[in-house]
Amino acid sequence: MDKSRYSIFKYRHRQSVSFTPGQQRRIIIGLLVAGLVFLYLSAPAGVVCGLILLVYLIRIWPTANQLLLGPRYLICGNRVLYYANISQLGLSAPGRLEIREEGEMPLILSQDDFPTNARKPDKIARNKQAKFDKVKLRILEKVVAANPAVELVGLRSSEITRPTGAGTRS
Repeated sequence: MDKSRYSIFKYRHRQSVSFTPGQQRRIIIGLLVAGLVFLYLSAPAGVVCGLILLVYLIRIWPTANQLLLGPRYLICGNRVLYYANISQLGLSAPGRLEIREEGEMPLILSQDDFPTNARKPDKIARNKQAKFDKVKLRILEKVVAANPAVELVGLRSSEITRPTGAGTRS
């Protein structure tokens, strides 16, 4: 997956992320090869091979605590939501964005699950609120662009900032 086209936000979604079959195959083969290498090499060479294997496993490990906003969909944990399929978007409570698809369980993004490096309580709250508002606005923009008939609950489509004069010809 080319992540250059995604907006990536740190977000603790508390879902386990499963490996794809290709990743599982690579991990199993890597562990088998490492086991054989450890059997046949001396201790110093075995340590070097073990470190190489560790770096390899870290490189293919899925990123679990991220929210990815793509051009047509968002990814949060094991959930993939296409913007065009979202039927309702709204604030269920202050600091909680609820995203509903027809016939699916809603995805609820909480302001408290955005991490921050601040240490003071007032700055932590301010940073989490700013990050939540930024993500909420981007999701709102993308969903309304893909599905103009989406039902907005507690949100206004006027919050979307549109560039003026873009794409017009005289």
